[in-house]
Amino acid sequence: MAKRTKKRTTKKRRQKPAGNAKAPLGPGPGKRALRGKLGRISRNHKRRSVWFQARAAWPLREASVATLVSERARVEKEFAPAPGTTQWENVGPTNVGGRITCLVCHPAKPDTIWAGAAGGGVWQSTDAGQTWKGLWDSQAVLNVGALAIHPTNPKIIYCGTGEANLSADSYAGVGLYRTTNGGKSWRLFASSAKMAIPSRIGVIAIDPHDPSHVRIGGIGFGKVSPQESGFGGMYTSRDADKNWVRETFISAQNYWCHSIVFDPVQPQRIFATVTAQGVSSGLWRSVDGGATWMHLTNGLPAPAKFNRATLAMAPSDTNVIYLQVAGSNEQVLGIFRTSDGGNTWHNIGGSHFDGEGQMTYGNSIVVHPTDPNHVICGGVDLHRTTNGGNTW
Repeated sequence: MAKRTKKRTTKKRRQKPAGNAKAPLGPGPGKRALRGKLGRISRNHKRRSVWFQARAAWPLREASVATLVSERARVEKEFAPAPGTTQWENVGPTNVGGRITCLVCHPAKPDTIWAGAAGGGVWQSTDAGQTWKGLWDSQAVLNVGALAIHPTNPKIIYCGTGEANLSADSYAGVGLYRTTNGGKSWRLFASSAKMAIPSRIGVIAIDPHDPSHVRIGGIGFGKVSPQESGFGGMYTSRDADKNWVRETFISAQNYWCHSIVFDPVQPQRIFATVTAQGVSSGLWRSVDGGATWMHLTNGLPAPAKFNRATLAMAPSDTNVIYLQVAGSNEQVLGIFRTSDGGNTWHNIGGSHFDGEGQMTYGNSIVVHPTDPNHVICGGVDLHRTTNGGNTW
């Protein structure tokens, strides 16, 4: 009988590269794994920023805006330029700007634009954006979250201060300002501290059928100080901004309101998007001027999946409305369209847009003034459809 022998195997040694040659790189992480890692880093960064802010504001959840304003005034006084000091002029680069949170256009002069910056105040261009001039340098805070033009008098512009985001580089404001001369001068007419409105205002909506009816939406940490409620949500004034009431049909507790749209054709019809704990997140509609509200869910994601969502109504057909929804991972959950005033919705794509975890910052959408199928969505990138979402 033949003797069985065990076959010996030898392990190959990795040879050291000769001279200065580098060893070949091993296989790196796949795209999905890398994205997961970057997502964790992004989330950790946000946790760290919230921790840093809370530590600096202790025992409050956020530093009092009044304290920040007084401290800024002290520093400006202390470091005021001496008389006769040489003046400086910016010579470049000229294409560097901050994060723009809002844009509005003059209804009769489309080349006239006002822009609000997250940390740079209000700016105006009269040549379609070729050149800009600052309108806000003398104000106490530079953080702007929303702008709105009066529907019958374009010289009247509302400005909501504070950026409607929560991060270490997103700062609160002091309330609502108004100009009656196109931005030459501004007046704080609704203080967050005195009237308990949000200090981070992300949307201002004026009823085109009754301009004394104004609604604002904002976000907040919750209780900030004994004077400031710190609550987000939707707030309403029906007496030309003299008094404000917080809408509690969503919740008496803290919730956030991101988008409010009045129907310019059908009076009494209003749409709003909110995020809240529980099952109230999503899109709401009122057909009686805000007296009662209905939660719209037919064809839309489940409330638990809703993060920030932004509305755009077609001016030429107000039954056509678009909704860009961010998911809990801050990516684009989808673009949704209705052609029956919100009764039914259809997903028309958008989930392939790369939000890069930034959709709570950059989430905007607009419809062409005369073509209800021409839509532009803003996130990290811009996407456009000219056929109602069939292609992008």
